[in-house]
Amino acid sequence: MKKQTLIKLLSLVLLSLMIFSLVACGGDKNEDSDKDNENETVTLTLDANGGVLPEGAEEEATHKAGTKIRKLATPTKEGAEFLGWFNDDGEKVTAPFTIEEDLYLTASWQGGEENPDGPAGPTVTITLVLNGGLLKEGQAEEFEAVIGEKLNSLLPKGVTRPGYTFLGWYEDGLTQYAIDKKSEVEDYDMEIHALWQANGEEVTVEFFLNADETLEAGAKTYFEMIAGEKIADFVDRLPTATKDGNKFVGWKDEATGNRVSLTTTVNADMRLTPVWTKVILCHDGTENHQWNAWQDYSEATCTTPAQQARVCNICGSTEYNTTQEATGHKFGNWATAITENGIVRSRICVECDEKEADPLTNIAYDKFQTPVIDGDCWGGDKGANLFDGNYTDKPIAAKGTGALTVTIEAKEATYVDIIAVTGFGSAAYNVTVYFEDGTSKDLGVGAFGSGDSATKAFNVNKVVTKIVVSQPSPANGTDYWSEVSILIVPTAD
Repeated sequence: MKKQTLIKLLSLVLLSLMIFSLVACGGDKNEDSDKDNENETVTLTLDANGGVLPEGAEEEATHKAGTKIRKLATPTKEGAEFLGWFNDDGEKVTAPFTIEEDLYLTASWQGGEENPDGPAGPTVTITLVLNGGLLKEGQAEEFEAVIGEKLNSLLPKGVTRPGYTFLGWYEDGLTQYAIDKKSEVEDYDMEIHALWQANGEEVTVEFFLNADETLEAGAKTYFEMIAGEKIADFVDRLPTATKDGNKFVGWKDEATGNRVSLTTTVNADMRLTPVWTKVILCHDGTENHQWNAWQDYSEATCTTPAQQARVCNICGSTEYNTTQEATGHKFGNWATAITENGIVRSRICVECDEKEADPLTNIAYDKFQTPVIDGDCWGGDKGANLFDGNYTDKPIAAKGTGALTVTIEAKEATYVDIIAVTGFGSAAYNVTVYFEDGTSKDLGVGAFGSGDSATKAFNVNKVVTKIVVSQPSPANGTDYWSEVSILIVPTAD
């Protein structure tokens, strides 16, 4: 009995151990997972920046990610006041805080016996070259720094330049001398440049003056910006200029003559020239006129700006003031016509009726298929070597002694301005035009006259899908030859 009881007890112990083992295995898996998280470490670095950490404080310490840092060591520096710990972004960091990733903190100092209101220790001058960048309010382009301090912690954060991405600070503008968290203030005056990368195509706006014209003192002769943006996004104002006997009015684009202001959008390199008005002197040789009120003088037109005028009550001189630039032409749609210079396109300004002509150099003739010929063509070869698909000179040419049909299919429905038909010989021709809306028009060309060539032009101004040229058989049954050509003028793209 005792033996059976002992066996039962041993069985229960063994079963308990097996269950414990299974549970423990499952538990180990979770512990390993937790252990993986616990094993993720980060580094906290304290850079005393010329100071001394207290005894026992570590310059570089390893912590588990998520650890709460309850206190930071307070360093000391002879003759200087500790201002606090700052991260790489120039932000002050105070305990307690939770550390989740590597963190580099730099001590900041103020004062010293020989320079109580400035940095502690021998100093040099740091000059920032912003290259078009903008500082935040309160940040300085030039400041004093203690030799040996961490330079990166002293440089301003958050510099911006519209249309550009900030790439970092570089000594003397050379990319091999990048300023990083290990860079220190050297024992000489330093020039630190901001480096930028354009977010689009970069263009240059240049101020160009003649020998008798002077740009205002201190103004740059050019600036750079991003194409497609407004000038105001890159400069606060445009400089002024001076010229003896003249008053500066503003700037204009040398290429177009258009006035330029901060709201102008620049799409390519631009050269600006000054706009002047003549200075009128009064009877005593000075500008001491007694002007009456400005009066509207003329309205802006396509080619001339709007102006106001005023008269001096003493000498009668008149001064004009431009109030609005010329509006520029407002051209209507292109129209096509046959002139003595050939077939040309033209358009007319709705404001001043000025006409602008354009030779047909960009017409998309390839919108039509190579013609298909059906009939008795001259030479017995149905159009071989006569149709090359080129619609600029003699696009359709067919010679025959009998009935002839030429079909010209559009590759796609195409808006056609004009069709010109040239014939040679006494045979009668007919041209039928088929439109996208399912209708057609018989142009009814007829005969051109024996032995002479002539051209008849027809304004179509509709979307065309097909053109058919036909010539019936000679009524008298005799053999003779004739020729016809068609010029199709689609609307320019």
